[in-house]
Amino acid sequence: MESLIFLSSIDLMSSTSEKSRYVITSDNFMKMVYIQYKKYLQNIPVILLGETGCGKTALIKYLVEEVMEQKLFIKNIHGGIKQKDIIEIVEQAEHFCENNENQNENQNENNENQNNENNENNENNENQNIVVNIFFDEFNTAPKDCIILFKEILIDRLINGRSISNNIRFLAAANPYRLRESIKNQNQKKYKYDYQYKTRNQNQEDDNEYLLKNEGLVFNYGERQEEMRKIQQAVYRVHPIPDSFLEDIFDFGSLTPEIEKIYIEQMVKQTLDEIQLNNLNEKQGEISLNFTDIICFIHNFIRDNSIDSESSVSLRDASRTLRIFKWLLENKAGQYLIYSRGDYYVYSAILLSLFVCYSTRFVGERKTIFLKEIQKKYVNFPRGENNIQKVEIKKIIENIQSNLVDSLEINTYDRTVAINEALKENLLLIFICCYVQIPLFIVGKPGSSKSLSIELLMHILRPRSENQFIRVRGLPALQPFYIQCSPVTTAKGIKNIFDSARNFANKIDQKDIIPVVILDEVALAELSPDLPLKVLHSELEKSDKQHLLEQTNYSQNQDSEKQVSVLAVSNWRLDPANINRGILLRRPDPSLKQLKLTSEMILKSFKLISHDFPEKLAKVYFEIISNQNENPNQNQNQNQNQRNQNQRNQNRRNQNRRNQNQRNQNQNASQNTKIRNYYGLRDFYYLLKMIAKSTSKFQKSHLDNQVIWNSIYRNFGSKPEFLEKLQTKLCQILGIQKPNQIPKTRSLIKQNLKGYLIQKEGEKYILSKR
Repeated sequence: MESLIFLSSIDLMSSTSEKSRYVITSDNFMKMVYIQYKKYLQNIPVILLGETGCGKTALIKYLVEEVMEQKLFIKNIHGGIKQKDIIEIVEQAEHFCENNENQNENQNENNENQNNENNENNENNENQNIVVNIFFDEFNTAPKDCIILFKEILIDRLINGRSISNNIRFLAAANPYRLRESIKNQNQKKYKYDYQYKTRNQNQEDDNEYLLKNEGLVFNYGERQEEMRKIQQAVYRVHPIPDSFLEDIFDFGSLTPEIEKIYIEQMVKQTLDEIQLNNLNEKQGEISLNFTDIICFIHNFIRDNSIDSESSVSLRDASRTLRIFKWLLENKAGQYLIYSRGDYYVYSAILLSLFVCYSTRFVGERKTIFLKEIQKKYVNFPRGENNIQKVEIKKIIENIQSNLVDSLEINTYDRTVAINEALKENLLLIFICCYVQIPLFIVGKPGSSKSLSIELLMHILRPRSENQFIRVRGLPALQPFYIQCSPVTTAKGIKNIFDSARNFANKIDQKDIIPVVILDEVALAELSPDLPLKVLHSELEKSDKQHLLEQTNYSQNQDSEKQVSVLAVSNWRLDPANINRGILLRRPDPSLKQLKLTSEMILKSFKLISHDFPEKLAKVYFEIISNQNENPNQNQNQNQNQRNQNQRNQNRRNQNRRNQNQRNQNQNASQNTKIRNYYGLRDFYYLLKMIAKSTSKFQKSHLDNQVIWNSIYRNFGSKPEFLEKLQTKLCQILGIQKPNQIPKTRSLIKQNLKGYLIQKEGEKYILSKR
């Protein structure tokens, strides 16, 4: 009751006050009453358990720093943290209490002549001032030895065998340990949109199979395969909370759609209030209503079509959307991207920000369906002078991408670059995320233009660049900080690269240069025993939460670090726990139509025009690689599997032999995984460039069969079983004759090492895999 009276006496409902813009609802008001009662009147630790992005950290910071006006120490916990780090933050808080008490004693000596009533009031104020709060965020991500230490600190209030000062209050937040529901156990789930229902019931394709085709390569962990499978089944990579904490856990839960809409509505309104644009105030109410409506619609759409609806979207996604929206309207470069007549540019900014934050999580047919659903909602927006809502959203985004590519003058950097759909989408998202400083993960198989996109932008937008787009639009330059991740990457290495980037940011004006941390092959770091990605999680979480908390404007009393942009690319499929701290861009395998268009662009860049050759060669590659990915050695594998099955049947009662067979099966699976991704897009693109450059070098007016076959052998000659299929398919589709003699391996290696055909135009040497 005392807590309720105390909080009710404070003007909490003025959520739009100058001091704070935190949104007060009946839900979080009652949560604050509960926390205030336990923490201050009972001195009991407060442990909030809830989904990511549901407002745990924001509520704690608002209650402690704004309402109670007390000191708050925050420790972001991750899998790489040590016991000494936890002990250090507690000791730091104790020293702060001691220093505060010493100051109070000196103040009391100066106030000896005051009356007793004033002294009592001063003592009350002093006691209130020396209360210090320690907040352990995501504490159940820590190693098990640190979880034991948390029990000692939070529950027993002991550290190194001694009691902790009563002036210190403990708070903690945790994500629930929950396994992902198997899609095969959800056949009875009624999905709102039938494309999901058809995919999962008619084709019997679960999410693992879907992602296998559309999201990078897949690790085979060998003996750790079963262990990693169990870890990846969890929604959050956290430890189950021990029973000793259960009495002090408060189920924060997740936001209901109604409560979430209140938060989003307030966030949109606050963002629009900050933007200074002509004529925006006249239509602000209408824009705010439409923007809120479409964000909530998207959140409901994703939840209705997700296996784990509780963690699929959160307020952080809405916060990222609004950050991009604001940047598009306030920055000259952003205004250039969304430029259109009349007031409709505001809705173009809404559309682009939604596309960047939400549509990139879909690929293929799912992305098409998602955009169609948004199109239906988009029709309800006000009509601009161009009546633009009748235009397909996909066309609007394609025009924005083309405008950016033209402005960056990509062809002046390398005229042989084929500006295909994948490259344009990569460039757009990297460009926006670098300047808005939102972490971006790009996952796709080799040849999906990930590294090329980053290389192009880092070169064009480098310091002292001569690009006119930077000069005219007043864009800051981008300064990259690279780290090559591998199975031997350490947590210290990840931290050092972020420290270097932040130190650089502190020395310069970010209006001129923005540091960008680039993590190449970030998924390989998952194999490191030092758990370096846990430090990465902490760094990304720090950046993501700081931007979210800036919208409440109540952390001004703490020194805020300058943020850096983060780009992470990977050929390998990332664990879901690694990608919910930023925007994920999946790069699926291209369709036959996309391969054809890319082939035409490559040949055209060498001024070589052939009407049907690109389409035929793309068709050959598409069919061969599809067969490779399905089963490259089908007959041999069937025979081997049959022999293994017979052996298992004969030794079914022998447990040791059965385990041995299982290990053999895992080894075969590892070999098949290597074979299925042996060739890729990069081989195909270099094949085209080699054919085109060889033809132009020898000044031939048409494609020569000898050039084609020599290029085939240099790029696809390392696996005889595939080469045989490729030769047969080439003869069928291209109508060319098979050569009488295959070049020797030594000759091909010499050509690749010499590189006399491709050593110019910034292209790489190709070493024979033979």
